[in-house]
Amino acid sequence: MGGIFASIEKQDSINESEAPEEAIEKKANPLTVEEILPPPEVLRMLKENNKLNLPEVEQRKVLNAVLEEASVDQVKSKVQEIVKKDDISELTNLASAVLQHSRGASGVASKLYELAMELGDDNAAYTYASLLLKGITGLQRDVQRATTIFERLAIKGHPHAQFNYASILIQTGRDVKSAMELLELAGKNNLDVAYAKIADMYRLGQHVEQDIPKAIEYFRKAAEKGSAQSNFYLGYYYSIGQDPLTTDNQPNYEKAFEHYEKAAVKGIAEAQYNVGQYYFGGVGVEKNLILAAEYWKMAAAQKFPLALYNLGVMYLEGNGVGQDLDLAREHLIEVSKLGGSLASDALEQLSKVDDESLRKGSGKGCLIM
Repeated sequence: MGGIFASIEKQDSINESEAPEEAIEKKANPLTVEEILPPPEVLRMLKENNKLNLPEVEQRKVLNAVLEEASVDQVKSKVQEIVKKDDISELTNLASAVLQHSRGASGVASKLYELAMELGDDNAAYTYASLLLKGITGLQRDVQRATTIFERLAIKGHPHAQFNYASILIQTGRDVKSAMELLELAGKNNLDVAYAKIADMYRLGQHVEQDIPKAIEYFRKAAEKGSAQSNFYLGYYYSIGQDPLTTDNQPNYEKAFEHYEKAAVKGIAEAQYNVGQYYFGGVGVEKNLILAAEYWKMAAAQKFPLALYNLGVMYLEGNGVGQDLDLAREHLIEVSKLGGSLASDALEQLSKVDDESLRKGSGKGCLIM
């Protein structure tokens, strides 16, 4: 095969058909079917959400086969009698249900994924390879086999496998050029993290020559696919005047705010803090202390130190929020516990909180040694 997989085929990788069969030890697992199946209320919820439609009687038969048979081929043969060919994805759904909702059954879940893979489900193959890559209880880590499966899926056009296989090629330094092409393919297949990874490589100059305009180009592509982190970086580059589409090199705070806000609503703490800063200072947006506090609360919920500190000061001064010395103290103590450069500033503000408490006669004693 030519193209991006030509050099990959020459590498010493185990052909999946030649990989040694992994035996399922007979009765090695002390769990019973009752212990492996998720609780009835979970099964009902999964069925209602169309995430597991295999009848419970068939679920039990499949799990019994996994527990009783000694080899993968024997289990495959039995499962094919239980689950119709068109319903193999339900075997994958059962594996996911067991992995997520059953305690101590990760080994059984991995065997279910492997069975579904052997029966032709690519999504099961991807998950099984991911488990092999990191190793879990009941499944020994096998990077080589995981890589082989990712490669096969990547050739078939599976975007997540393309991303993972590209990441392995980059980490091992085996073939960065092919990895970049795989990431491009994954990005075109709507995987935002693929474009974001290319952008990061150009941003940092990792395995490629540093190229900020190219990084921004790929951050744009990733943001269009929904990457919150890419919106954050676009906000940053707009804020420092590094927009390759213009030549004046002047900050565009309105555009920066727009991208920070998109990242903030998707949960990026740094972006939430920055949006708060923009509202607080009226930069790129109309000044609004109430909204500044709201965005800082979002970031503070993620233990972002600057947001915690600013909220503490706002509660102390009653600026943008009602004065609340208890909340001021709570936020500033949290900052001091996190340590870092803000800890001493937080302690200084805590002294002011205690002074204000005494002035108001709240009866709160000094909490600072």
